[in-house]
Amino acid sequence: MTRRVPFAWFARNILVGTLLGGAYGAIHDQVSWSISPEYFTKFKFEQFAWAEIGLEPRLAASWIGFLATWWAGAIAAYAVCRMAFRHAFQDGASSWPLGRVVRRLLAVLMVAMAGGGCGFAYARMRAQDVERLWGGWRTYAGVQDLEAFATVGSIHNFGYAGALLGIVLVAVHIKVKGRVDRSSPQSLPPPGR
Repeated sequence: MTRRVPFAWFARNILVGTLLGGAYGAIHDQVSWSISPEYFTKFKFEQFAWAEIGLEPRLAASWIGFLATWWAGAIAAYAVCRMAFRHAFQDGASSWPLGRVVRRLLAVLMVAMAGGGCGFAYARMRAQDVERLWGGWRTYAGVQDLEAFATVGSIHNFGYAGALLGIVLVAVHIKVKGRVDRSSPQSLPPPGR
């Protein structure tokens, strides 16, 4: 088993993770825009003013979504690749083709989506407390639909927590699966070698 990470394999997987993370963010922020345009017009557009490229507001929300999540995809890909290399490589990089990496990254995205769903449910359960919890945004930024704003804020916060949980779960899965694969009879070298 090689101990050197093949750079091209590693770079390709990081790039794929970056693009998947960014695409997820772009789509995610279209959903977010449909719930609360104010989340962008009163908060995110100001936060990402440095990235203004003259898009109409709804498309700008997707651009911001890409910029806000590409790095999370890169981190997820890095974690998946490091764990795959450390615990699951049997025959070098060829034992982890792109499809195998993408499946793990999609699992991370699914947990992130579930986290966002939990954020939506949390916002609905705490709707009666929205003024107390999020009222500062009414004063600070002039938010009118505070409940929708808080819903999107919760979806985003829980989504990031879900992505982190997804990375951990996938890393643990790779570690355990790698251990099981290495101890199975078919992974042992033939006798006399």
